[in-house]
Amino acid sequence: MGGDMIEFELHLESDLRKLLDPVVARPPRPRRRHVPHRTWSRLVTGFAVAALIAAVGFEATLTKSLNPVDWSRSVGQQITNANPASHHQSTTPAKHTTQASPAPSRPSAGQTPAIPKLSPLPIPTVTPPALPAVP
Repeated sequence: MGGDMIEFELHLESDLRKLLDPVVARPPRPRRRHVPHRTWSRLVTGFAVAALIAAVGFEATLTKSLNPVDWSRSVGQQITNANPASHHQSTTPAKHTTQASPAPSRPSAGQTPAIPKLSPLPIPTVTPPALPAVP
């Protein structure tokens, strides 16, 4: 039984050498040194990250807060301040007409469209869940 095992191992070794020696003897394929798509994608990603960091820094400096809710409030405030219709109300009363089907009205050339005034949403409060009693 021991001789059969040694014979099998020798046969296996010789067959593996016949199969693998030509593969191992070949020189390895040359590696590509120039990979432009990786460099390009890294460059674009780097610029995108830099722009994002600059935008966050600008908003944080402008609002003096790192909270994005404050940023949205600041933008809403700037929109309200930039809207000329919100600063002064029309002195003429609105005309009420009764129609069977109301048609949407369009402002004439001299009028500005009415933009609704939006108030910022309140910041939600988070309450931690109650912990179970430990016996």
